[in-house]
Amino acid sequence: MNLGQLLRVIPDIKSYILNPIPSKLVLPEPIVASIAINLQMAVIQVQVGKNFIEYVLLKGGSKINIIMEKLRVQLGVLKLNPSPYNLRMANQTITKPLGLIKDLKILIRGIPYAVTFIIIQSSVLNSSYFMLLGRPWLRDAKVFHD
Repeated sequence: MNLGQLLRVIPDIKSYILNPIPSKLVLPEPIVASIAINLQMAVIQVQVGKNFIEYVLLKGGSKINIIMEKLRVQLGVLKLNPSPYNLRMANQTITKPLGLIKDLKILIRGIPYAVTFIIIQSSVLNSSYFMLLGRPWLRDAKVFHD
């Protein structure tokens, strides 16, 4: 089932993807977006522990799941594993991730997932999104992003 078929079967999911549920818990220090959020892109709300992360980007073109260092610190995730590789960003620059988090427990609409995230500095990626779910999560969740 691709995303278009899913939207036809469950019509209210489109409004959820484009307009996520308001946050029930504010992070200790608000994260200020560097650029405006584009609501035309597929975004969802993700729960990590008791924290709700708004506007998590779904990106079928990304080979990895990404979390920004600032958000990782705010969530209190301390255990990092070394990253075994460098990343080539969309602008063709190469960067060394700060590390990776293996099997971080997240909830999306009440469905649990264990996701591995690559941690990068916010300055490396000029984005207003602080978490990105790429092809690894889309594949595990059996979603086809069209």
